[in-house]
Amino acid sequence: MTFGEGILCTPEKAVFMNGKFYVADIDHGCVMVFDKNGNFLERMDSNLLNILSSIAADYANGYLLVSDRGNPEIQIYSQDGQLLTSLKADCFYQKLQESTNLL
Repeated sequence: MTFGEGILCTPEKAVFMNGKFYVADIDHGCVMVFDKNGNFLERMDSNLLNILSSIAADYANGYLLVSDRGNPEIQIYSQDGQLLTSLKADCFYQKLQESTNLL
């Protein structure tokens, strides 16, 4: 299977959750979403991302975690692209403990 031709520029990492591929595309600075057959569904943009670097999935809660190398933080999104919160690296562990109802 191939997908993303003509859409993806620099795919760095992908996660698969609930029948969708979420691909961190570094040069586009966003997460591209594809169905399980590789068909493009949407582009999840965030004006808050500076330098997108990776993506991970919280399968237990259904969240997407996106790391930003330019703003040392991790942004947490719902699967429909809504920004739920962001955790700055300088106080990451403290915020993680305070946000236990989210993670």
